[in-house]
Amino acid sequence: MANSDVFAFEKSGLSPFLFAEIGTDLNGSGLTILSTLARLGADPWAEAAQWSSGSRSAAADSLAAAIVRMPLDADVIANAPAIARRLIKLLPRQNTVSDAPNSRSIKRWTAAGGGSLILVYVAVALTVVLSIGYGLMWTAPHVDTAPASESQVIIPPK
Repeated sequence: MANSDVFAFEKSGLSPFLFAEIGTDLNGSGLTILSTLARLGADPWAEAAQWSSGSRSAAADSLAAAIVRMPLDADVIANAPAIARRLIKLLPRQNTVSDAPNSRSIKRWTAAGGGSLILVYVAVALTVVLSIGYGLMWTAPHVDTAPASESQVIIPPK
């Protein structure tokens, strides 16, 4: 079976960059580039693919801006530009990202503005609809609660 675009991110070369650690946040959790971008509501793979195809300086500036928005130690915040420049070096060049083996270009995925997110919403909606339908199949049979006419009333013996 041929690989679909679902596997493109795995082979894109972005993982070393996305899973690189920025530091430890104030609650003691390790903070990676992936978790930083996700906390900011961005698609980490789309951002990384965009940064890898553009200017490294602009990418470092964007990453530094993301870092300073995280709950990190003051020293890490102060060194955000230097940390970002160091981490941006982990990004693959554009041809590495777009020429992933046995997959189509990641650019096509990201150009749609998060097409995979739409698939998730459709899957969730379909699951909800099917669950409701399944639940309705197994509900108690309908009982007619309309009052019976006098001729149908059965009075038990005393």
